[in-house]
Amino acid sequence: MKVKIIFLLIFFSFFNFSFADDTIASVKELSQDTLVEKIPFNELWTYVLDGKEDLFDENCGATDVCYFGATVGTKGQLVGVPSVEKLKRFKGRIHLVIADTNHTSTHFMLNPKYPLRKAFIRSIVEASKNFDGVQIDFEYVLQEDKANLHSFLKELRRRLPSGKIFSLAIPARIRKLKTDLYDYNQIVKMADKLFVMAYDEHWSGSKPGPVASLSWCDKVAAYAASVIPPEKLVMGQPFYGRAWSDDTSRGAYKLTSAQRIIEEQNLSPPQRKDGISYIKWTVTANVTLFYDDVESIHARSKIYKKYGITATGFWRTGLEDPEIWKLLEAGDK
Repeated sequence: MKVKIIFLLIFFSFFNFSFADDTIASVKELSQDTLVEKIPFNELWTYVLDGKEDLFDENCGATDVCYFGATVGTKGQLVGVPSVEKLKRFKGRIHLVIADTNHTSTHFMLNPKYPLRKAFIRSIVEASKNFDGVQIDFEYVLQEDKANLHSFLKELRRRLPSGKIFSLAIPARIRKLKTDLYDYNQIVKMADKLFVMAYDEHWSGSKPGPVASLSWCDKVAAYAASVIPPEKLVMGQPFYGRAWSDDTSRGAYKLTSAQRIIEEQNLSPPQRKDGISYIKWTVTANVTLFYDDVESIHARSKIYKKYGITATGFWRTGLEDPEIWKLLEAGDK
């Protein structure tokens, strides 16, 4: 006997549905009907991947681009620095993002006992001359390397040329932790800008759930705003989704993939759970997919504004519905 398995897609409703003719309204119709309020921020940041510049609309309204990304070479040098010439039509600020790739290389690079650290800092300082700022996105740091990380950040900031914006991409928190590499109270003194990565509330190894639910983001924003001054805080948002399944459907999804699934499966209008919509259909595997769209980003942006947050940013360009840029405004307000 063949058993039918329910395939779940859970997401913020990307489309408005017409029950009369069973057609899907466009995002433009949705924004005109229900998303008319433009939300002002002083700054709008977005990540652009080296090699994916064609997905970036330089006129979208962003004020800052985080250009991803350089990393640590085997000898401690900086490798993979993108060319700012590929974004020469963008009139805003461009920040060179430097990411780590594993705990081992980061461990040896951060330790001042080894020559790798000095070489790495020299490489960053040299590369920074072509950018408006430098952002450190280190997500593979051992807890035992906390002191070395903090001294590295302080030294790098001190060595950067005058006028360069030094920013850090830091994990989301809803409260102070007893042990934390990125203790907000400490890290806030080490940078000009802190980009709070308010996503991956649920990740590939967790149970299914929103990448960044509204209720969770409310808590993250409240805590961040209570510790980080508004002129330093950039609250992050996801442009991507994530799926969980017992087959190869697991992974991150972009909006066009979700749209294709909706159309191919001729799905029913979504229901909602904790602000997140979900719909069901039958296939041969169990999959749960959460992703953000215009409506969820608009709602989350309103939450951020509630806490006096003046800057928001997105991971990453190329995964979003371009309509969202029409609902956000940049400039001193």
